[in-house]
Amino acid sequence: MKKFTRKYVTKMIVTALSVAMLIGLAGCGNQDTQNPDMPEFVYVPTYITLPKGNDNGYTEVMQFTEGKLYYMTNEYDPEAMAYNTKYYAIDATAEKIEPQELSIDTSKVETNNVMKTLICPDGSVLMINATYAELGMVEEEGYSYMEYDYNNPLFELIKVAADGSVVFRNDITEHLSNISSEYGIYMQYMEMDKEGNVILSDGEQMLWIFDKDGNFLFHAPISSWLNGIGIDK
Repeated sequence: MKKFTRKYVTKMIVTALSVAMLIGLAGCGNQDTQNPDMPEFVYVPTYITLPKGNDNGYTEVMQFTEGKLYYMTNEYDPEAMAYNTKYYAIDATAEKIEPQELSIDTSKVETNNVMKTLICPDGSVLMINATYAELGMVEEEGYSYMEYDYNNPLFELIKVAADGSVVFRNDITEHLSNISSEYGIYMQYMEMDKEGNVILSDGEQMLWIFDKDGNFLFHAPISSWLNGIGIDK
């Protein structure tokens, strides 16, 4: 089960409880100008509602790979103060487009703040997890909360098989120490190429590349804000 700090629980709860995903391109047409008698092709969108779990849950889209949209839902258990995660795939090429739950169990993997998650081609799950040191309790306007050191997190790259067994769990903190941020480091992007290499980025300072076993390969600085990362296969 995932345990979250107050900061990230608040951020996730305010995430939209219902997500409508557009599969296809809306309002786009294409006509061959050299053959004006040919009909114009129009792409018709299909809208679906993604299940969100209970009223305290949230939905997060992870990736679109080889015609499939992958996403996860999390139901918050207030007694355990943890999220229960389920994974889904939507085949955009199927005749009937609907979510299919994946047989993936990550409930026994202890995590704190999972920043990004990917479904690997072999059905395993890859995640980047951050753990923050506790600085002590803070009293503020009638309530108290634990304060954390967001500037010095422990980062782990974790791969979990579909049956819940941990394939690897690598401490990658030292490789991410070549940048700094006033508000703490947050991984905006995580992608995988066809060889299984993993690309991480904070979106504004650096790219980090790891091999399929989670071993560090190299890093590359970036000079401007990234709005996304794509893999040229």
